[in-house]
Amino acid sequence: MKKVKIFFLILISFTIFISCNKKVSVGEKKGLKVEKTLDYYYLIVSDKDMEIYDEKIKLKKEYPFDFKVKKVFVYGEKIYILSEENNLYLFNRNLFSPKFSFVFKEKPTIDELALISKGFYYISKNSFIFKDKNREVKVVSIDTSFLNLWKNPFHNFVYLLDERGFLYSIDIVRKILVRRLYIGNIKDLKFSKYGTRLIIVVENALYVVDYESLNIIDRKEDVFTNAMTFQTNPLFYLYSSYDGRLLIFDGLKYSQLEKINVKDKKSILNTFQDSLLLICSSNGKVDIFKNDRRLKEVNLKNKVTGELFYVNDSKIFLKSSDEILIYDMLKDSLKSFKYPKSIKYFEIFLKDTSSQNEKIDTIKNDYYTIQIFSLTNEVALSGEIERLKEKNPLDTLFVTDTIILDKKIFRIFLGIYSSFDQAEIKRDELIKKGYGRDILIRKIKIND
Repeated sequence: MKKVKIFFLILISFTIFISCNKKVSVGEKKGLKVEKTLDYYYLIVSDKDMEIYDEKIKLKKEYPFDFKVKKVFVYGEKIYILSEENNLYLFNRNLFSPKFSFVFKEKPTIDELALISKGFYYISKNSFIFKDKNREVKVVSIDTSFLNLWKNPFHNFVYLLDERGFLYSIDIVRKILVRRLYIGNIKDLKFSKYGTRLIIVVENALYVVDYESLNIIDRKEDVFTNAMTFQTNPLFYLYSSYDGRLLIFDGLKYSQLEKINVKDKKSILNTFQDSLLLICSSNGKVDIFKNDRRLKEVNLKNKVTGELFYVNDSKIFLKSSDEILIYDMLKDSLKSFKYPKSIKYFEIFLKDTSSQNEKIDTIKNDYYTIQIFSLTNEVALSGEIERLKEKNPLDTLFVTDTIILDKKIFRIFLGIYSSFDQAEIKRDELIKKGYGRDILIRKIKIND
């Protein structure tokens, strides 16, 4: 009997020892959190080829063209490349190879396309045309030529300018002309407040216009050459390259807040990340502003060409004659790599390095969600989350946060949808329930 007890004691002890020392594999226990690392990859389309580099600037893939690139347009995984001869080619980003070459009955006469999921719109002389792989359909024709088009990045509207100075508002879902407005020769057109406002610079004035009806909300007499806006931040900037004036405006009251003098008239200016304004002079000096406040000036000591101006997280990407310059705003460090070709398109994407698949690819599953709020106050964030849960109990709710120049920004998203159309239906429902028209559909990538 004693021997039996001793045997069982030894057996129990051994079992406990084994269970305590057992290595748990991924997925064996529910709730086990797996940390995944993400690496940056650079997609660069030059005038001669398309390439992918890893974060260490090592070339991973290359596709040379047998034509010279004029312009690049990107919609999700589709890359449209317009040649100098005005031929259009469709490439698949994942396969990194050509999928289709478009044949036009009526060729594009301006270098702009308005891309949608099922095809694209373009201008041929006096016609605004929809095209996919099989069809070519005229949507609007007039008795004079169109000069330009702009697609609203947040709403299904396209705006056309004719040679007499009339601006046309086109609903591309219903394929109808909503309104025509005389506005004159447009120097610049930008979108503000989630695309609900058009900021339009003409010869001697600024117009703030409603995105749908083209009703004029505000007009100011002055001479500007460029406008710069944000997605949600109501601030916008007006610049005159003639005298270097940069005016900062309140996008709610449309009143001037601040004036900045830009010394180098050849400077390139742009807005990023909903709060940053960057002014880069031709000799490589970069002025960094957050909203209406100057943060710092950086001297990169390189002449820049202006063909690349890109910000990702804390990094600024610029192009000199034979290099790509990468300046880290947080680390205050500069690195560069040789790139003598002319850049037509530049993008940063992520790869999940925890995967065993060595094929360079973006995360495979594309979905859509609706961004409801963007907040900096964590207390207000909790309240908004509770209200959203209460009003939308069946919908997925998630929050992301990012740090931009030492400031944490929270973004609240509602729903996960397999197509843009499904997300748009939900967005319309939310607007009918009282949510603002400025809620935004965003594309997200989710790993299995």
